[in-house]
Amino acid sequence: MKKFFDFMGTMFKTSIYVVCCLSLISLSSCSDDDDDEDGVLSELVSTTIPNKGWSGSTTNGICTYRSNDISEDDEFSSYYAFAFENGKCTNAVFNVVCENEAAAKHLSQMLNSGEWANEDEEEYNYISLLKNRQNLVSIQAARNAKVITRSANVMGITCTQDGKIVYFKVEAVKGLDGETVKYVMETWDTGLDYDILPEKTIFGTWNEATGKYTSNSIFAIPDTKIELETAFNSSDILTKYIATFTLPNGEWAEMIEESLREQADVYRELVGINMEIVRNGNLVTSNIQDVEGVNNTKEYIVKMIVAMDILNARPIGTMIWD
Repeated sequence: MKKFFDFMGTMFKTSIYVVCCLSLISLSSCSDDDDDEDGVLSELVSTTIPNKGWSGSTTNGICTYRSNDISEDDEFSSYYAFAFENGKCTNAVFNVVCENEAAAKHLSQMLNSGEWANEDEEEYNYISLLKNRQNLVSIQAARNAKVITRSANVMGITCTQDGKIVYFKVEAVKGLDGETVKYVMETWDTGLDYDILPEKTIFGTWNEATGKYTSNSIFAIPDTKIELETAFNSSDILTKYIATFTLPNGEWAEMIEESLREQADVYRELVGINMEIVRNGNLVTSNIQDVEGVNNTKEYIVKMIVAMDILNARPIGTMIWD
């Protein structure tokens, strides 16, 4: 049973790795002309670097979270900022404070345009920083030379520059209570603890009756979606597992298909499970064959779905600073 649990963990991480390539997709940056939005964000976007850990109130007012693992002499200082009202999060951003406005402008332009994929590391050292400080998943994506070469002209990450700050909106946590926001932030920061997972999904929807999970966003990238379809026998042993990825266009779907096929060989060697992979337009479907043979329970599968739900909700723009 543990063997398949470990396999499912690897599979979900691989799915995240595959989707992580989408972090390079070209997205339009946030508008600077929305006065109402700017008014709300002005309290959250600040050059004042908070203390590590949590500061402020998660009931009413402004709250910040800064990773305890960040070095004090980092070239960039990054932190999350949240607005709370009556115990619910109403707005959130991830701020990256640069040394000066010129550096922030250059960084924002590179991320939004995709220039960072082709930038000469010797010419500007921010690209080296981006590549070297990503988490394991993002590093793997950055090293995918085929993806970078193939799609360098359309790569980008959505962010906005304000003075010497580059910030990313964190829409996923809006509406969550303070306790849940703290759990999510600390999990994104330090990693999952499978012993203290929530009992149900936070961002996507798990339907117990139908065995289906749906998330309408992959790493906060527009026009993406994950759908999982499961089934169990009378003993609550998994008998069906199908994952469907909806991508922005056929080109990205083809890239995801190729990455999944590369991983399918690994799964076959490690645990003797075959994956049937089909691409149709901007949809990619992965169907795990002979899954009943590994004798995994519904309890474990639901745990893994909850885990993926948390990791999948993290905006890609916040990952590259880990």
